[in-house]
Amino acid sequence: MVKSTVIKEPFINFKGRLAEGVSYNSANNSLIWVDIIAGTINRKFLSSKSDDFETHKIDDSIGVIGLTTNPDVYLCGVSKGIAQFNFSTKEFKYVAEYPAKWHMKEVYGTQMRSNDGSVAPNGEFFVGTMSNFDEDVSFNGKLYKFDSEKIGTEEPQVVIDSCSIPNGLNWFDGYMYFTNSSEHKIFKFKCIEGTYLPDLSTKETYVDITQLFKGYNGDEEKLCKGEPDGSCMDSEGNLYIAVWGTNRVIKIGYKSGKFEEEWIFPAERISCVTIGGENFDELFVTSADLHLDDVSKLGSVPGDLGGSLFNVKLSDAKGLPKNIWSGKLVV
Repeated sequence: MVKSTVIKEPFINFKGRLAEGVSYNSANNSLIWVDIIAGTINRKFLSSKSDDFETHKIDDSIGVIGLTTNPDVYLCGVSKGIAQFNFSTKEFKYVAEYPAKWHMKEVYGTQMRSNDGSVAPNGEFFVGTMSNFDEDVSFNGKLYKFDSEKIGTEEPQVVIDSCSIPNGLNWFDGYMYFTNSSEHKIFKFKCIEGTYLPDLSTKETYVDITQLFKGYNGDEEKLCKGEPDGSCMDSEGNLYIAVWGTNRVIKIGYKSGKFEEEWIFPAERISCVTIGGENFDELFVTSADLHLDDVSKLGSVPGDLGGSLFNVKLSDAKGLPKNIWSGKLVV
């Protein structure tokens, strides 16, 4: 039987538009998240019990952030490439651009942007691209790998081609887990020996949302239409998935391979999840508003707290520290 927990209140007094990319930095006990459309990077020190957090606006959309050796500096996947942001100096600098032949509308025919990604255990930065907000979703996106020593001097490697909405990227026990949201699936690949690159010939479906919720409960029809979004893993390999288009984060057991637990939030667009806190026993969850395209209607749906940040205490799981980018810092 699936264990269910209902969460009723936000974690802090934050209200965004499309909150995403949540991550925990154990170096200074801080939580980092972004608002993709608003182009903000946000940080809260968890040692503070107040609602206080800091937010910084950049002149770009931002989909994902990666930790570096400096707890004030973050690697950012932005609309045209990779950048770095320094919380201490407030500097924002571009580090590398995506190849125009696969990214720019003037060349490629579709304008792309960064979506989700992750730093691999060896310090390389993997970032997925998808159609920009004013474009129809297509399969023109790609999952790129930026070599930490060659970033900005050589084109990034195309790891997976023909992506629509690349999301939720994790590695565990010799396997890479990768989400293509519009297919409603999370895929599993065996890593090529000595690397964290996927062996594409080993691709298999690990989670299919359209099948997972069949016969589950009265919300079956809506839940089966949900899309796996951001995700994370704990120290035992259990997978926690934010299911976009639903009010849930779900847990897939590593040993069982089954849907074991869910957390239900007062928001119908759950976007990303991470495990953090000083004891690595808390879920932090982002969400989005139901009216992303109309600023005048943000927060107008009664009872829906989309755009908020949520927190859940775990009783029987421990997370892992985030991987650190191994490249040089420019800000």
